[in-house]
Amino acid sequence: MHLTLKFLGDVREENTADVCRVVSKTAAEFEPFDIALAGRGFPECAAPAHAVDWRHAGEKELIRLQTAVERALANAVFPKSTAPFIPI
Repeated sequence: MHLTLKFLGDVREENTADVCRVVSKTAAEFEPFDIALAGRGFPECAAPAHAVDWRHAGEKELIRLQTAVERALANAVFPKSTAPFIPI
């Protein structure tokens, strides 16, 4: 399963260790939390198995984690996203 917290686009190979370090350090500041599937996130989606709805199950924790990752990576020279994070 894949969950995108921050889309970075193309990352130079020499920067991947820094990205992993920053994300690992940030994630280590959080207690483990449960995320449960709540249904499809996009009813009109042709491939519903690829679009699930995380809302109602771990949403607050997931948003807190995404915000922390966003902030940490912005401090590491990855521009802050202007799009709101929607945990689906």
